[in-house]
Amino acid sequence: ATRNGPADSAAMARRLDEDGPDAPDLTAALARFEETYVKECAKERPAPEAKFNYAWALIRARRRTDIRRGVAMMQGLLEDRFSDRDCLYYMALGHYRLDDVLEARRCLLRLLEIAPNCRQAISLLDVVEDRITRDGVIGVGLAGAATVAVAGFLMALSSSRR
Repeated sequence: ATRNGPADSAAMARRLDEDGPDAPDLTAALARFEETYVKECAKERPAPEAKFNYAWALIRARRRTDIRRGVAMMQGLLEDRFSDRDCLYYMALGHYRLDDVLEARRCLLRLLEIAPNCRQAISLLDVVEDRITRDGVIGVGLAGAATVAVAGFLMALSSSRR
């Protein structure tokens, strides 16, 4: 698997974080898929495609509660063996949008075991790993700053007791 360049990875990250002013409004699609899903649930054997489409729309929604629900629905579909590849990809996307990059990475690695040449998964994994690296560097910096602050406080405290 070849990694995308930093520009490609950054552009994809912007598209995945669809909360900006240019983000598509999927409200109508979400309502349409929800209506279809509710009708299917009334049947003895609801079509898994209806659940998948509704879960997809939830994962692409703006509200975190919708995204969480979509991920949970995809998990159920995965357990039912509906479409491992698609379910894992959209679960990863949902986890990414919820800022759970470690779980997103886990889903993508599992997907790449099934479909090692899946370009979507490879591209999303690049974005996820960039975020993990960036957040890790920020985390190390914050931990270092906290350590310096505590050390400074302790030194000031010990010098004031003398």
